[in-house]
Amino acid sequence: MPGLRRPTPDRGLRELTRRLAEEYDQIPLPEISRIVQEAVTAATGPGHSWGGTREGIPTFIEVVEFIAREDLELISGAAGESQSQRRLSPQPRSSGSA
Repeated sequence: MPGLRRPTPDRGLRELTRRLAEEYDQIPLPEISRIVQEAVTAATGPGHSWGGTREGIPTFIEVVEFIAREDLELISGAAGESQSQRRLSPQPRSSGSA
């Protein structure tokens, strides 16, 4: 069929980055892009055999998403804890002379 195109890794990674950016909107886009690229590196490292075939693309994207989400959860969790602690920590009192 002339109108249909097969998915490509670049297209899938762009879509994944966009989805993650929408979901983790408190994390800047450049940071999300970096995390996705690091996940690609991890997914293509030793022990993984994707073979570069088009049939392996959905599985590859799923693995990259899993790895990226783990990192994003850690970052967003740490950011959430930091904000919570700032709200819960007592405010310093100004020392005034009596």
